Amino acid sequence: MDQVVGYRLFRGITAALAIALGALSIGNLWVVTLSPDSLFDAGRGVVLLLIALGLMGEHRLSLALSAIVCLPAANQLWTQQLSSFLSQLELALFIASVGLLLWATYLKRQQ
Repeated sequence: MDQVVGYRLFRGITAALAIALGALSIGNLWVVTLSPDSLFDAGRGVVLLLIALGLMGEHRLSLALSAIVCLPAANQLWTQQLSSFLSQLELALFIASVGLLLWATYLKRQQ
């Protein structure tokens, strides 16, 4: 039972991280000049906010979607170009989502 409580706590922390990342991505529009790249990042922020709503639930689809949305940060890690704070947060969300996917699979097999 302790693993289930820990899983739910870590999932809540991951949802809070997704909310913060989505809000920061949208709020970044006030700091940078408007360009197609900045609008694309803000759009990804909106998608992250919607995924964060799904992370508050029980299903694994939102975990997979958050990992897919944060894949560009994993690519930046591979090329060693994690320069911005948002990229580092995306990488943290990617690692947390993949870890939770593995943990959820482990818990399913335990039942």
